Amino acid sequence: MFKRRQRVISITGAGGKTSFMYAQALLNVRLGRRVVLTTTTHILRPRPQEGWRLLDAGKNSAEDFLLFGNTAAPPGHLLLCARQCGGQPQKLTSVFSDPREQDSAPSLSDAPFFRKICSRADIIISEADGARGLPLKLPGDFEPVLLQETKTVIGVAGLSCLGKPFGQVCYGDEATLRRFCADPETPVTEEMIARILASPEGTRKGAEGRDYIAVLNQCDTQEDLLSAGRIRALLGERGVSNVLVCHLGEVIYERR
Repeated sequence: MFKRRQRVISITGAGGKTSFMYAQALLNVRLGRRVVLTTTTHILRPRPQEGWRLLDAGKNSAEDFLLFGNTAAPPGHLLLCARQCGGQPQKLTSVFSDPREQDSAPSLSDAPFFRKICSRADIIISEADGARGLPLKLPGDFEPVLLQETKTVIGVAGLSCLGKPFGQVCYGDEATLRRFCADPETPVTEEMIARILASPEGTRKGAEGRDYIAVLNQCDTQEDLLSAGRIRALLGERGVSNVLVCHLGEVIYERR
């Protein structure tokens, strides 16, 4: 799915960002590419499997990173660069500084040893948003946290939210949610998902001047597939032409 000119990719939104990221990373690994994953916020640790390695910025020294960048990460391998969250073994956090404490967005150049690893990668994918497991997301003032080098933004939404009360399935601060939908008990519609994915105040935030791809994840039933078709049409009306439909993070339909 990813082209080499889209080398630095940031994933935003909700509804299975992490599963989508790992699925696409492993697909590229199978194609023989060097893939580096990271996060500018938090991410869940992937399930153990062959072909990937975690470098913990809190435990591994800069020399470890340089050694890996010089001698490992051959084609067909996946490297995840993150920091272990204290007391939370399944949760990893960013190797970058908190953007709320900086004057600019994080950059690969902030960590020279990390930059050297990335210089050997074909594709760098960063999870740039958090949604605490909910299927929809409206970003706050400091969200999403996009790497400065980002060429492509991918906005994800989960179709499991359809028909459920908006306030229960959309992550965001209360004021932001109420600006989008005054009544939190309003059932989520296909039109609402399209609005969030297409809006510069939704998952398209920060994508100005960059390639943008919308992902309809959690397409688990035939009814979901029909809904995805209607949402794709609505996105097209809003100027979003690159749309993927996914099940468990794996692409089952692609329109460009």
